[in-house]
Amino acid sequence: MIESILKRVNAVLSYDAASAEALRRLDGRLLGIEVDAAPANPVVIRLGYPLQRASDAAASPLPDMVWLKGTPLQLLATLKGQREGVRIEGNAALLEALESIRRDLDIQWSQLVADTVGVETASVLGSTASGALDWLHSTAERFRSDVQAYLQDERATLPHPREFELFADDALELRKQADRVEARLIALEARFTKKATDA
Repeated sequence: MIESILKRVNAVLSYDAASAEALRRLDGRLLGIEVDAAPANPVVIRLGYPLQRASDAAASPLPDMVWLKGTPLQLLATLKGQREGVRIEGNAALLEALESIRRDLDIQWSQLVADTVGVETASVLGSTASGALDWLHSTAERFRSDVQAYLQDERATLPHPREFELFADDALELRKQADRVEARLIALEARFTKKATDA
């Protein structure tokens, strides 16, 4: 199963020359993956391009190897750059290099789709997807604006930004006045104490 996954990953990486080249620079290094539910069946991947399953890897970390260990969900979250709960053993610099490749991944999806379904179909799919994304963005913005107007004007649940600014200015002025009153009270107390000791 891992071989078929690696085959698909390698096919997708062929549409991002920079990431493939960055992986080539890691050639020979190893990435170990151990799922908590199946610790007896770790997967070791020989880095480079193309990625390959390594059959001769040691179970303990080597200088040019990093292990990721955790639950399936924790390990999947590492694909989004989240490492919470994942146990990391071995070469941390190697893990950072892989994280840098993940962050800079720039797959040419339009070319991949065109090669898969044809240029004409890819063009139609691309323009449809672009229009759908534009519609989603504008709808989300209108929804946010409508909810804000409803909460501020109709329900009066949220203060209008100008009302909040006026309130904040009033609160600041009240604090200044309270500080001045406190300073006067301290001065009066000091004067009263001085008169009491003089008498």
